[in-house]
Amino acid sequence: MTIHAVNDLNSSLKKVRALHLILLLEIPLFVYAGEVFSPAKTKDARGVELFLLALAAFNIWSVLSWYRRRVRMACEALRSHPGDPKAVTRWKAVSIALLSLCLPFALYGFVLRVSGGTFLEAAPFYACALFLLLVFTPRRP
Repeated sequence: MTIHAVNDLNSSLKKVRALHLILLLEIPLFVYAGEVFSPAKTKDARGVELFLLALAAFNIWSVLSWYRRRVRMACEALRSHPGDPKAVTRWKAVSIALLSLCLPFALYGFVLRVSGGTFLEAAPFYACALFLLLVFTPRRP
C-alpha cells in the first residue's frame, strides 16, 4: 500500500465521518422541528402512521440490502486492492449512500408529528434513524 493510497483512504474516511456527524446532529433538529410545527391538538393519524410504517419497512429492507450488496463488496475490493484509488472512491460513495438511506426515518417521524401524531408515536422513527446511523458508523475497511 502506497503512502498516497493511505492518505487518500484517510481523507475519505474523515469526510465520511464528518457527514456521519452532520447526519447524527440532524436528528435532534427533526425532533425539535416536529415539536415546533406540530398542531396544537393531536389528531387521529392512523392512516399516516400506517403508511409511514410501510415506507419505513421498505426503507429498512433497502438499507440492509444496500449494506449487504454494495458496502461489503466495496470493502472487499478495498481490502484486495488497497492502493486502488477507484476502490477508495467506490467505498466512499457507497458509504455516503448508506448513511443517506438512514436519515429518512427521522423525516418520517417529523411528518407523523406534523400531521397530528403524538411524540410517542413519532419517537420510534427518530430512534430507528439514530440506531441505524450508529450501527453503520464509518470504519476503516
